[in-house]
This record gives sequence, structure tokens and C-alpha cells, in this order.
Amino acid sequence: MTVNLKIISSFLVLASLVTAVDTVVPISRKSFAPEGANLVRGDYLIILANSQLRDVLTNPDGIPVYGDNFTIFKQTQGFDVEIITLDEENLETSTDIRSYLEAYHASHPLLEYVLLVGDVNGDYTIPTFFIASINEDEEDVTDYPYTFF
Repeated sequence: MTVNLKIISSFLVLASLVTAVDTVVPISRKSFAPEGANLVRGDYLIILANSQLRDVLTNPDGIPVYGDNFTIFKQTQGFDVEIITLDEENLETSTDIRSYLEAYHASHPLLEYVLLVGDVNGDYTIPTFFIASINEDEEDVTDYPYTFF
């Protein structure tokens, strides 16, 4: 009986060590990672309001006013970068974007950052959420609901 308990106890200790070592956690969640977790750079999702903005972000022609290629810069930092556009993905409302992000996070659990490129209004509108302002009569815009599922 004592031998069986030692074997079971040893197995449980080894299983917990293997689980901790096999746990992959994005660096941005380091504070919440179990001890011994494998910290890695995760995914960086860029959402463009319109496909016309792709050239501004990637600067394929090397136009000086655009700066360098942002996606390559992020890749040099270790991120897996993916670019999507609202028009190509048929995302028309803030709820559509939030649902897309939720599904994306489910299939890419190492998602660390989402960059929204656009504005609240104008030619490159990104739908947003509105909240009551604490100091103005007008409503404020927020992207907070995009962050937690």
C-alpha cells in the first residue's frame, strides 16, 4: 500500500511539473502565469478601418512620410502579426468587431495586442461603443468592450 501511494504521489508531482512547463503564456500575462510557464511573444492583430490603409501601415513603396514598415517592426520584436480590414471581413458594427475578436482570441489564445487603425468618424471609421461622459453632456467613445469577453 505504501509503495502504491508513493508511486501515485510521484506521478502527481511529475504531472504537475510537466503541466507547468508545457504551459505557454504570452509575455504580457507574465504576472498571471503559473510558475515555470513558458513565456513567449504572442499574436499582434491589426484591424484597419479600410483596406486603403494597408499601404500606410506596410509602406511597400518606401514613402518617407509613412515611416518604416510597422508590421516588420513588430515581427522583429517577436510578434506574429496579422492584418485584417473591416471591409474585407465585412465587419460593420462594433458588435461585429467584438464578436470577431472573441472568435479570434478563441482560435489564437496567445493574442496579446489588438491595434485599431481608424477614427470614430470620417473616411476611416471604426465603429465604437459609447458611454455616458462624467463631465460633458455628450457621450464619450470607448473601445473598452473590445477587451474582455
